[in-house]
Amino acid sequence: MAQLARDILIRKYGIKRLASKALRSLVALCKKAGSTTARLRLFSGLCAIPTDTDKNEDYSVARVGIFGTLMSHLFKAPKDVGLAMGSKQLGIDRDLVMTSFANTFVSIRKRGTAEYKQTARALLTLPADRVIKLVEGSTTKLTLINVDDAIEIMMKAWEVEFRQRSVTTFMSKGNGPVVPASPGSCSPNKRQSTLLGSLLTKFSLKQKDAKAQREERLEGLFIAFDNGHNSDSSTGELTLEQFQQFLTDSMQLTNLTSRDVLELYNEWEDSNEEIDEERVDNEAQEERAKSFVSLVVRRGLLKEDTSTTSTIFSPS
Repeated sequence: MAQLARDILIRKYGIKRLASKALRSLVALCKKAGSTTARLRLFSGLCAIPTDTDKNEDYSVARVGIFGTLMSHLFKAPKDVGLAMGSKQLGIDRDLVMTSFANTFVSIRKRGTAEYKQTARALLTLPADRVIKLVEGSTTKLTLINVDDAIEIMMKAWEVEFRQRSVTTFMSKGNGPVVPASPGSCSPNKRQSTLLGSLLTKFSLKQKDAKAQREERLEGLFIAFDNGHNSDSSTGELTLEQFQQFLTDSMQLTNLTSRDVLELYNEWEDSNEEIDEERVDNEAQEERAKSFVSLVVRRGLLKEDTSTTSTIFSPS
């Protein structure tokens, strides 16, 4: 959950340093006044941040998973989250909330537990406003309730839902037969092994030399990109947008999703944290270029024997 919060802030600010500063401020706020609002209580609990009234000692992956499922039912698109939680009124349709609650907490709903019934009653008794909204050319009446209060009430039932899911899974799970793998039917003789070993050695040496050349060219490509886009500083410090542009335009890695790019950017920035900010610009630039190349190699993005690679990393 903390990783998700950092990723969202990086998307907002574009630079990891600013996002990390904002995240530290948020954590500090949770520790100082985490019990004051429903949203801070929810975030603190999901991230196991100790607040002014609650230690929140245990981080639970299951809790975060149920929260993610609930959010996917409440909001069909990212923009819907902003509309509901970014407005001053924080209103959300009560019928949508009840449906989302039923579709998320399926195990306790099917068993008709006391926790499910109590939560449903608490949602129905929340203060509500009746509004008329224009939807697809026709007017409809909606009952709006506070989204933060609704989510907090529903998430109080996460633990009993998780326990019931675990029991259901345990009772229904069966063990299938284990089928051993079949061994190979033939082995090379001594002469064939020697010949194969010689060929592999020669091939490995060629591959190693070619890989070193590609890495050197990629490092030069990174430096040239930084000089072209950040001529005033040229320290190798790219924003998320510039990082993505380098991957897609300069390296032609167009099959990466936004999530892939963000993960790569975070990993690259983490490896750059030890670079001295007072270092001479060209030294810092070279260090960041080398760390980028290491990341690309480590992630298997510096492909061999492909037309794309030969085009990108061949001398101009």
